[in-house]
Amino acid sequence: MTERDGTPVPGLTVTDVARQLTWRVLGPLKGRAKSVLDWAGLRGEPPKTLDEAGRTYFVTGRAVAYRVRRVAAEGARIPLNAELIAELSRRAAPGENPVMRRRCAHLLGINPPRIAPPVTVAAHVADPPAAHSGSSPGARPDRPAPPE
Repeated sequence: MTERDGTPVPGLTVTDVARQLTWRVLGPLKGRAKSVLDWAGLRGEPPKTLDEAGRTYFVTGRAVAYRVRRVAAEGARIPLNAELIAELSRRAAPGENPVMRRRCAHLLGINPPRIAPPVTVAAHVADPPAAHSGSSPGARPDRPAPPE
């Protein structure tokens, strides 16, 4: 993990800090900061895909992705207080937008908790059978039995 040695960003909430950081890194020109804020869902609308945010500002999705990487690189360096880290690290509460939370965490250099995918029958079919521990001598005919 990189040392958080950057200049602190003002703000009391995760969204405030993410907005301030984005404006600090990208500035107001040509909708650069607005495209990242739209992608993250920090402008009062649901989060957009990279391509949707790019179309709004007449750039490609790759250009928006590059801007997101620039903000995230700086976000990984700024110091965050314990309350913000705890807020970014917890799971989304009911009613919160989990996509916006993950994207804010990404912009601020915090890896949010992973949510395990649902278990399906197809997942079990695709899993190889578990290896046998070898505790039963006749269980693996391809291996010699241990000496008695």
